Amino acid sequence: MDKVIVSGLLIIASITAAVMTISIIVPGLGSNSESIVRTNRIASDLASTGLNGLTAESVGGSGVTISAWFKNVGSIDVEPISAIDVFLLTEDRQGGRYIPFSDTPIASDSWVVDQPSDSNVWARGETLQIRLTLDPINPISPGTYMVSLKTPNGISADISFEYAETPLPTTPPTPTPMPTA
Repeated sequence: MDKVIVSGLLIIASITAAVMTISIIVPGLGSNSESIVRTNRIASDLASTGLNGLTAESVGGSGVTISAWFKNVGSIDVEPISAIDVFLLTEDRQGGRYIPFSDTPIASDSWVVDQPSDSNVWARGETLQIRLTLDPINPISPGTYMVSLKTPNGISADISFEYAETPLPTTPPTPTPMPTA
């Protein structure tokens, strides 16, 4: 009879231990699966984002305005466009400056979207044209530069371009009249 009571108590203790173990482990599994799903979604966004830098050029010859074109070659849209980070770097990447977004050009460093106009979404397959306006007091000097663009999820693309000052027009020499004999 003692063996039956001891066996009954051991069975009850085993069931209690199993229920406690399950009640502790199951919530942890649920949060881990949410974490795995979130990580997979982030990895999918990174793998689906692709950029190509097409071209950049200094406009106007003063070293204050730069136009750059990038293509979204990924399979997802990039949004919002205003969250994109833009940097103007020297060729060796040892120097440069961050250019903040602005809806309209301002006197200090800023960039605006020229194309696509009236949109805050950079759709896949679409070309983005941006215009950097630098502080007129601090234009770029002649040399090679890079426009670097970084999306909100960390994908980046660079475009190199050369800047050379536009020479001032020279006036032709004035002919000196020859004395007549």
